[in-house]
Amino acid sequence: MNAVRSIRGFTGSAYNGVIARFNENKDHYRDTLCTISGQNARVKAVVVDDKFHILDSEANKFYKPTKHMISQLAQKTKWGSYTLQKLYQSENAKHHQIFKDLVDISFQEDFDKEMLFRFNDKDDSCRAFLSDRYAVIDNNWVLDKVQRFLPTDCKEAVAKDKSGEDFINFMVVVPSSLTSSDDSDYGGLIKVSNSEIGTHRLNISAGVFRTICSNGAIGWVKDKHESISVVHRGRVDLELLGNHIQSAISKHIEAMPNMINQLLGTKKMAWDGASMTPLFATVAQSYKLSKQEIESVHTAWGVERNETPGYAKTLFGVINSLTRGSQRLGEASWDKLNAIGGELAEYQDADWRGLSTMAKSMTSKKVEEVLGKELIFA
Repeated sequence: MNAVRSIRGFTGSAYNGVIARFNENKDHYRDTLCTISGQNARVKAVVVDDKFHILDSEANKFYKPTKHMISQLAQKTKWGSYTLQKLYQSENAKHHQIFKDLVDISFQEDFDKEMLFRFNDKDDSCRAFLSDRYAVIDNNWVLDKVQRFLPTDCKEAVAKDKSGEDFINFMVVVPSSLTSSDDSDYGGLIKVSNSEIGTHRLNISAGVFRTICSNGAIGWVKDKHESISVVHRGRVDLELLGNHIQSAISKHIEAMPNMINQLLGTKKMAWDGASMTPLFATVAQSYKLSKQEIESVHTAWGVERNETPGYAKTLFGVINSLTRGSQRLGEASWDKLNAIGGELAEYQDADWRGLSTMAKSMTSKKVEEVLGKELIFA
């Protein structure tokens, strides 16, 4: 019963809720598979009312390109995303004509090839265009397979859902993995992400959560041997992939006790310096943290230091500052900081000595250059 109460306080929603939110968007999606063949193409770039659009002539509808599609067009045209965004946002009709001409020229090499265009009829946007080199793994297929292979008690235990309109990205707690330490309850989770338009690869990996973090802070540890990481490219055997998902989830759950113990082992990796500032600066430099990410980690460090002062000046304290800090940021930084926390949780004594040595050799000038003048991790 204690485990149940602890899990209920930590998790936020049910698996069915993730599916329902995705289906709300899915109801407005429409796909068109057609041949790219010049002026007679069913789908083509046009300028209407001095604005660039994608026309689906059979549906008789004009669509605006999403930011992701403009990024795809930037790769296709060999022009930068920034330049194409500027052209598209311009009030000058000539700029929109230039945009159209660039798109037309870049697609000439694809005449007579089929493309899959993915539309959203709710906001009249073109979500993406996908060539025959793109491996379609739809979000609903992934949601169905993961739900089928998760233990029953996971269905009400979604810890964090960062999914967007065109991608899924969430974590599910495994209640049976719950264990207690002196500072908090800990357990394992399964992380799932995928995008059917190519913004995220299919990823299914294992992680660790800590219930003391009332904001839902979690850190995931990527199991390099069993995790699924599939880029949407080439041919994908969905039956084989489904079997792989089943096997991976089972092996992730088996590995969770060792993963939790490994994370808890970082409590013994103590920093012996007067200040943690050079250690955090070394981590920030090594993993290329942005200014916003550094500031969020600094705020989280203050919370961590107050809640678990006995472990604050350890690698454990650094890891949990990263994962706490991730909760204040957008989906990309959330993923990034939790991934870094996962890598640090796998550190052995030799890795820790190496990181400590790097931190101790960092000059005050370099620390200030990385963190700025104001941030001190006392």
